[in-house]
Amino acid sequence: MRWLLTLLLTLSSFSVAAESQFYGEFQLGVHGVQHSDLDFHPGFASGSVGMYVRRHIGVELFYDRGTSKAREDDFDIKVTEASGIAARFESPEQRGVQAYILLGYVTYSIDQYENLLNSRRLAQENFSGARVSLGLAKTLQRYRQAQLVFEYRNYDVDAPLNVDGFGLGIRVKLR
Repeated sequence: MRWLLTLLLTLSSFSVAAESQFYGEFQLGVHGVQHSDLDFHPGFASGSVGMYVRRHIGVELFYDRGTSKAREDDFDIKVTEASGIAARFESPEQRGVQAYILLGYVTYSIDQYENLLNSRRLAQENFSGARVSLGLAKTLQRYRQAQLVFEYRNYDVDAPLNVDGFGLGIRVKLR
């Protein structure tokens, strides 16, 4: 955690030379959690705040919170929360649309409920690893500082499960 704070402080010093612009984003989406032969699709809400350190390059902090569980066979799964830091790389805007990629580090936790006869058993697990997101952002004509975003994300950890997701949201650039 200390190295993340050091990285943020170091990169923020570079932003003085660049156009110092901050942004915030809010998304709603669905995770895909694949474990063994089971597929789960719990909901999530996600928020992030960031700062550009160079033109089209930013650093951001993000936090996701699970909004619903998903059931498959006798199991319920929920990605309770995820948080981390990422570098944002954007393409130049063309016709009001730009693509972006996020490369970062994520820690997240999953709650798994096993529905047994007349009882429920809970297992909680924590994971950490790389986060990669690919997205498109469409600038709104009436509010040029706002963008509609669509994003695919993948949390890559060394575990026998796969977690990814799709999100739809709004991104606002602040000066």
